[in-house]
Amino acid sequence: MTTEYPLADFFGPVDNLSGLNYYASNGYLGQSLQKITTLLKASGQKVALVSLTETRNAFEGTFNDDTSSIRKHLYALAAIPALQVADLGNLKQGNTPADTYQAVTDIISYLANAGITTLVFGGTHELTQYIAKGLNQPSVTLIDYRLDIEQQPDFHSKAFLKALTQQTPEPITVAGIQSYYIPETHWQLAAELSIDTLRLGQIRESLSEVEPLMRDTDFISFDLSAIRATDFRASNYASPNGLYTEEACQIAKYAGISDKMKVLFLSEYNKQIDSDGISAHLTAQIAWHFLWGISQRQNDYPVCNTDSYKKIFVKSEALKTDIIFYQNEENNRFWFEIPNINQMTSTLIACSETDYRMICHNEIPERLWRKARFVSKKQN
Repeated sequence: MTTEYPLADFFGPVDNLSGLNYYASNGYLGQSLQKITTLLKASGQKVALVSLTETRNAFEGTFNDDTSSIRKHLYALAAIPALQVADLGNLKQGNTPADTYQAVTDIISYLANAGITTLVFGGTHELTQYIAKGLNQPSVTLIDYRLDIEQQPDFHSKAFLKALTQQTPEPITVAGIQSYYIPETHWQLAAELSIDTLRLGQIRESLSEVEPLMRDTDFISFDLSAIRATDFRASNYASPNGLYTEEACQIAKYAGISDKMKVLFLSEYNKQIDSDGISAHLTAQIAWHFLWGISQRQNDYPVCNTDSYKKIFVKSEALKTDIIFYQNEENNRFWFEIPNINQMTSTLIACSETDYRMICHNEIPERLWRKARFVSKKQN
């Protein structure tokens, strides 16, 4: 694949993958890929694939992050006719990790400004910070089983979360948390930094409640070690408990469907411990669900305004005021309105029908309560 655009020199060619020619026929994703120059001129839903191999700041030392096996499995999955996809290839490592980080920031910024959604795979989790920098103050959700908030002098993939909070205008949510990995000092620091958490048990109890969170997010950073070890073995930090494969794929689909979503980052894949290739195969399937989700976007708020939505007033005794909801009756999606203190503007928060029904019964869902308090505090 040849590329002629300002960032072409950042990438090496895609490896000649064994067996790829078999999938260069109609019906497979590998056959449907476009050149980036074509993608930049196209209209409609556009996605760029970017693979990373930067692991020099891994918590436990550099590891082999060759992503060719992920790409091979991804190419072998079904094409998505409604989607235009270009594979930019492997980002070249800089002389230092800092050089790679700057390249990542520049690439993400360029693609976002071009209206291209980006799927990034490979590399270590601290790259999240530099993807966020490229998006310029995005809303961020992390999928992880722990808080990467270690207080150590050395910068590494388990000690970037505090710095990340300086690049986001809203509280970061970390979803998939397993509480027994979080010491009290980390909980305290998370509270000080207004980091929200969603426990693994809460996700398992009602996976569909993750969808509104995805709908309000610009950037999802998915540490693949959040998937349980029996389903994803190719991580240096695998845990006996974690997301099931089906849950991981569903979360990726929710991320893709979100009209706000600009980047999904799949990190912490270690080829050295993926002897049978199953973890690479799963990563490809997670990526495919994200791509499929993008093809199913509904052009909801904030892409469109709410003039055509049903407006619902709910009297809340708990808040001693009327609460306004907006409902898109075509897909039954809800939003919760937080008025500005000057009553001239408002903030809409994506919510579920369950959230709406809880408020109708004078129960305030914790996520909406925290978000409303944050918005109100920011207005003051």
